Amino acid sequence: MESYVRRYLREEVSDRNAVGRALMRNHGKIYSFLPTEEGVGRADLWPELTDGKLENATNFNFMATLRGASSIPADQANATIRRASSAGGVKNGQHHRGALYESCQRPQWNRDTRHLDHGEDPLQKCLRDSLRSKGYHRDYESAKRDADSLRKAELERLRRKMQEQEYVARQLEQQRQLSQQWQEVLVMEKTKRDTLLRGERTIRLKFESEFRKTVSLVVELTEFNQRKRLFKLAMQQLDELKVLEREEFLEHQMYQKMQKQRELEEIRRLQNLDAQRRRNDEHMKRVHALATEEITARDRIVRWAVQKLVEFSQFELEGRDALLRREIMESIEYEEALQRQLVMDTRDRYFRGLVDSANSTHQEIEERLQKSRNAQFEKLRQDEIQRTRQRFDRQVVDLMQTEVLERSDVVTGAQKVMSSLTMEFLRSVQSLRYREQEAKARFIVAEEELKALRVLQRSFDDLANRALENSARRARQLEDQRMQQEAEEKRLQEEQRRQQEEQRRKSLLSEELEQKRIKDLRDKVERQNKPFLGVTLAERTEPELALLVESLYVDGPCDAAGIKIGDVFVTVGGIQVSSFSTMREAINQHARMGERLDVVVQRDEKNVQTSIQVLTADKEFSELKDIYFDTDRHGRHKREEASPTKPDKASQNSTPTASPGKPPLSRHSPRR
Repeated sequence: MESYVRRYLREEVSDRNAVGRALMRNHGKIYSFLPTEEGVGRADLWPELTDGKLENATNFNFMATLRGASSIPADQANATIRRASSAGGVKNGQHHRGALYESCQRPQWNRDTRHLDHGEDPLQKCLRDSLRSKGYHRDYESAKRDADSLRKAELERLRRKMQEQEYVARQLEQQRQLSQQWQEVLVMEKTKRDTLLRGERTIRLKFESEFRKTVSLVVELTEFNQRKRLFKLAMQQLDELKVLEREEFLEHQMYQKMQKQRELEEIRRLQNLDAQRRRNDEHMKRVHALATEEITARDRIVRWAVQKLVEFSQFELEGRDALLRREIMESIEYEEALQRQLVMDTRDRYFRGLVDSANSTHQEIEERLQKSRNAQFEKLRQDEIQRTRQRFDRQVVDLMQTEVLERSDVVTGAQKVMSSLTMEFLRSVQSLRYREQEAKARFIVAEEELKALRVLQRSFDDLANRALENSARRARQLEDQRMQQEAEEKRLQEEQRRQQEEQRRKSLLSEELEQKRIKDLRDKVERQNKPFLGVTLAERTEPELALLVESLYVDGPCDAAGIKIGDVFVTVGGIQVSSFSTMREAINQHARMGERLDVVVQRDEKNVQTSIQVLTADKEFSELKDIYFDTDRHGRHKREEASPTKPDKASQNSTPTASPGKPPLSRHSPRR
């Protein structure tokens, strides 16, 4: 029996635990049965459940553990296995089968078997039946049949479960499609409702705008009628005001005549007062002039005396300064002679060995002499200036005292006369001021009355003008509105007509513009792809065929390379050139934009080698596209030579320098 079980376990169960893996995927459990060397079979326990205590516990151990959301905790499963091991005891290295069976039936496992139809785990039932039999009397075939039935039941259950899942998926898909259809229906209904609401809102807005226009027209008509009545009333009041204004104007003219007479009398009186005041002013001026002349004469005498005294003092000071300068210069010359003698003696005494010490001694002596001379001269000068100032101050004081005594008598008499004249003048001025104040008061009263009349007249004028302006403004507004409407209609008609003409013009010119655009693009591409040498060539036939330079562009590539007018091209890029065809071939082969082109020219029967910087006509020299070396143009020129109408010899031997319709270039192109 043991061999049958071992074979069964090896062939069916140990094949990577197929049945256990299927049960694990469907029930959340895994069952592992592995054969061992000790007996029929031994559980391959997980490390966290063995705990090192079930190494030799039994030959056929049952172990169940859960994956994921299992209802059997690991510690509970461990405790159950320990209880099963301790309950039956160990007999010859094996546990009691009844104890293991009872431990499998304990409620602590808490297996979730609600998903099974018969309410019990098939594998547990198989194990229970096999353990209940004594001595393993079932043979290998029955065990295999049990395993096959178990496998078939499990597969049938899986098939039913998959059918249920497919049914549920179909139901969910139908519900999703139905909900999507309902969503589309709701969107369509919402769109229709929004369209109806927008239409209703538009109609309501149009009705409101028309109603507002009607109300505004009614209000304007009512206002116009009211303003018309007010204008008539204002015109009547204006006529009455004009009558009153005429009467007031006549009264005002009479008042103005009387006021003018009073003003003339007051002006005559003021003129008389002004004449008297001018006479008094002239008399005072004459008195002041006499006093001023007297004082000026005495001041002139004093200034003359002071000037003479100052001149004498300056002369005396200059004489003393000259004497002092002469004495000081004599002393300086004497000291310099002594110094020279001392230097000569020192030089003779010490010769060359004491030159440095002699120089230092000479400098010290010179500084001491200079200090002594400056101090002596400054002291003498200050003393002399002090003495002269004291003498001048004494003389000035004496003259001033004498002048004051003589002037006091004249000033006293003049002051008496001035005081009497001033008092009389002040009395006359006071009386004139009183009369002037009275005239000003009367004039102010008259001005206030005139201002009141003018304010009243201005108020009447403002009222009439306001009424006229309101009526005229309203009339202008109505006329402006009418003119604006007419102008708007004309503008719309003109705009519509202009749009029609523009469309017709566009339709007529579209093809022409497209052709022109294509032609411009083609010309631009041609210009960009052509080299620019800045030279115009001509063919020479005698004594031999050759290409010579006819004209140059100033600061162009050839001009920058040193080529001159009259030079003959010999080789271009290593190719010998003698005609337009060979020149075109050499340029097409070797001229590259932005690179240098090696050329050899003949000048005065000598060959000169140089290099030309090739440019493009579309960059720096785009405005001069008619003078760059155009091989196609030269080709056209050659074809023209072969035409029946033969041109003259000059046109055959020279290259055209300008396109048709433009004047030819001169031999000396202007600078940019």
